[in-house]
Amino acid sequence: MMRTRALTVVVLAVAVLAAAAPAQAAERRCGDVTVRLPAASDGHRYEGAAVDIIAVGVTCRTARRVARSCVKGRAGRWFHRGYRRVGEWDYIELERAGRRVLYRAAGGGGCS
Repeated sequence: MMRTRALTVVVLAVAVLAAAAPAQAAERRCGDVTVRLPAASDGHRYEGAAVDIIAVGVTCRTARRVARSCVKGRAGRWFHRGYRRVGEWDYIELERAGRRVLYRAAGGGGCS
């Protein structure tokens, strides 16, 4: 009787710990954003773009905002980790507190 109760408690404890373990954040594809860049020294206004944005652990709204800021040259509190190969493409990778935003750069601009 006592042994069965102890086994039940152990099984329940393992089940609770397994349920509490954090799951891997799912990747979400968030589309593209086009950014109008400040006027260049020649007086022309150019556009840059973040293409095929991928959000990991953040909403698509946040991922698009972070990518737009990065194309403008302002990563803010997001750490620019460099480039990551995804399939046949190189993505710019930004990270903050385990959350990630990846995108392909097209046109001008970029994180500093």
